[in-house]
Amino acid sequence: MNAIWPELDPETTLTPPHHTGVNFGCPRGKGSAVVWEQEAPEFCPVAEIYSHHGFCELYDPHHQLAYETARAHDPGGRVCGSVPGRHYLRDAWAMGRRIGVYGSSDDHQAQGGRRTQGVAAVWAAELTRESVFRALQSRACYATTGERILLEFTVNEAGMGQELAVEQDREIVVRMAAYGTGDFTRAELIMLDFATGEYTTVIEERPCAMDWRASFTFDFTGDVMLYMRVTQAQMIRHRLPMAWSSPIWVVDASRHAPTR
Repeated sequence: MNAIWPELDPETTLTPPHHTGVNFGCPRGKGSAVVWEQEAPEFCPVAEIYSHHGFCELYDPHHQLAYETARAHDPGGRVCGSVPGRHYLRDAWAMGRRIGVYGSSDDHQAQGGRRTQGVAAVWAAELTRESVFRALQSRACYATTGERILLEFTVNEAGMGQELAVEQDREIVVRMAAYGTGDFTRAELIMLDFATGEYTTVIEERPCAMDWRASFTFDFTGDVMLYMRVTQAQMIRHRLPMAWSSPIWVVDASRHAPTR
């Protein structure tokens, strides 16, 4: 893509990466893995976190949604692998990239939206092409594995994909809600602390009803990124139903000017 970016307008064009850590049909090698340093931030405000090939939240070849297991139920399907290295969304976020998430089917058969193939959800002002595009551009979106799971996630008044500037030692209020097609086995709030570069699960509830809501208050002490993740109980055609929010970035108001 880097050859054509100079010819494109970031106000009207998106080139979001997908299956960022996959290696198709071979146990070794780089495959189709994304190199985040080579991706133009102005053209990829979002990236695919799940398709029917597998998930790319983080490198975990043993996960039930990993590339290795995504087609295990299909003996004739192509065998895929997870490429070790910094090719996943958590790696991009730790590098400081402001990237939201979406899901997609990627089934190559024009039959998107199936229950196990991935769905992109957007918080748009209206159901128009322009409004949906602007929602993706501003990271006001989230991903599911195909289940019609509704996610709500805010920090103070900031929604998915936004950056919130807060004065040190002030409280922040996190509100989360998930409405599923079945009961949830787990609902999580995950934090990236930019001072340490480490991810931690700061809130975890399980099991949860299919209409789960929660509100938490934290003392803000440094730059962090937060996102929510939920998992449903029932398997759908050998797939684990999940959903991920786009992150919200909370930064020190005294040291940061707002970024896009």
